[in-house]
Amino acid sequence: MSTPLDNLKLHYWTDINGSTTLGRGEFIALLLIDAGVKFEYVKFSDKTWRENKQKFIEEGCVATSLPYVQTADGQYFSNTLPSMRYISRKLGGKYDGKTDEEKYLVDNYADTMADWYIKWVNSQFSKDEEASKKYKEEYLVEQLNRHEKYLSKSTGPYLLGDEPTYADFYLFHTLEDNDMPIDAERFPHLTAFVKAFGNRPNMKKYLASDRK
Repeated sequence: MSTPLDNLKLHYWTDINGSTTLGRGEFIALLLIDAGVKFEYVKFSDKTWRENKQKFIEEGCVATSLPYVQTADGQYFSNTLPSMRYISRKLGGKYDGKTDEEKYLVDNYADTMADWYIKWVNSQFSKDEEASKKYKEEYLVEQLNRHEKYLSKSTGPYLLGDEPTYADFYLFHTLEDNDMPIDAERFPHLTAFVKAFGNRPNMKKYLASDRK
């Protein structure tokens, strides 16, 4: 089945710290794969990025950092959450709220997680062992409690019920990158969320692959 976004390209790093899925590019990849969008995952090493960065700028890409989404007609879209919102809109709002209030909730939820992700990035690459320890023992637990509470108010496993929004993809991969087992008794709704997400047909197939 074709989509309005077929034949686009997603540009990101070949790997981060040896992982082919770590980082922001995977948020967008998961969304595209779930939607069945045909796309090329173009990956750069430090060397090839330095060689190509100026070309992207000359072709009209405003941001100077990956990831980039490039459409078949040559348009560039940068920054993770705006790109995910763009994709959702191009797919007829499939991964967004239906009412203004629901859309606000999804946007708010996603922006909150973006703050969380920045904290994770800082802890991941920090040389301050005390700060990294504080993140894992305090901030991460605080975020898990917050999102458990969000999901407890839903009628289904996802933020708005039985169908995921783009923000749910952000949550799933944030949990992946944190690489922390979730206590099912303490966080039953997060546990149900991860299970439901992983059982989506396109996700199940992709998550079982080597994801390169």
